[in-house]
Amino acid sequence: MTKLALNVDWDETTNAQIEAYCQAHDMAVDAFVDDLVHDFVASHADAIMRARLINGYREMAELNEEICSEFNACESEAAALDN
Repeated sequence: MTKLALNVDWDETTNAQIEAYCQAHDMAVDAFVDDLVHDFVASHADAIMRARLINGYREMAELNEEICSEFNACESEAAALDN
């Protein structure tokens, strides 16, 4: 598993609360932050997936538009032959 270094600056009150929580639960601050990030990502998984799908559809729409424009002349010739 790849580890990502993350530097977070909390105000002194928040820092003290986190340290107190971690001490009370016999937990390392790194484990607390890991859990916090994991819970955040899990709670936003649907929104993240929607954003990825939207971006994918946008990229495909641009690609499809390019492909269609490349064959526009061929389609026009074929339509003229049918008439």
